[in-house]
Amino acid sequence: MNIQLSFSGEELLEKLEKIKACGCEKVKLIILDYQMGDNKLNGVATAEKLRENGYKGPTLLRTSEKKEDLYERHTNFDKLVKDKVIDTIIPKNDPKLGKELIEFYYKGF
Repeated sequence: MNIQLSFSGEELLEKLEKIKACGCEKVKLIILDYQMGDNKLNGVATAEKLRENGYKGPTLLRTSEKKEDLYERHTNFDKLVKDKVIDTIIPKNDPKLGKELIEFYYKGF
């Protein structure tokens, strides 16, 4: 198992393009943080870009934001969840649930 960290949405997208170009690995799971550094893309925008670029695996959004706030900030959030652009939300204040969700999605591959 190879785990890679990215400190921004932009960095993650660049890494995935390199992986895609070489065909050397299959990315099994992406865990996004809602606040992904000081750059332009938050976790929701990064998830949208991932799907636009052809990533088909699960994306988990880790956040301390309330669901209501996410729905308010992103008018299309319901559609993003329904269409599996974001497979699930991991609340930062529940590490046990986060661990369970990560294990569930990772075992699916």
